[in-house]
Amino acid sequence: MNYQPTQPRAGPAGGGSNEPFSAEESARIQTLLRKKLGPEHVSTRQGMGNTRLSYVEGWRIISIANEIFGFSGWSSSIQSFGIDYMDMGEGGRYSVGATCVMRVTLRDGTFREDAGFGMIENVKSKGQALEKVRKEAVTDAL
Repeated sequence: MNYQPTQPRAGPAGGGSNEPFSAEESARIQTLLRKKLGPEHVSTRQGMGNTRLSYVEGWRIISIANEIFGFSGWSSSIQSFGIDYMDMGEGGRYSVGATCVMRVTLRDGTFREDAGFGMIENVKSKGQALEKVRKEAVTDAL
């Protein structure tokens, strides 16, 4: 269940065109990247052990990247994706975990890779479990 796609998944920069940012663009980008995210950008959810987890939603990350780098100034591509485990428990319920490695590339060719993980436990539908963990792993990697 592993695959190695090569097409960009967001933004049309296509993996970086090696077009440098101007001095003005670089200064503006650096200023924006140094800013702290306001609380309106941060969501929370319940984690394991009754903890609260803070995170930034995927759509918001894409929107912020478009604001900072421009719509055609960055792209993302899945470098690898795999199902780490898929267990069927009592009553035919599924627990699934997946890992994704994502590359974010700026138009000047600069890139960064990171891994994301998605999991779900004890769900009835295999399809729903796979859909949820795939989306979560990709978004988490971004």
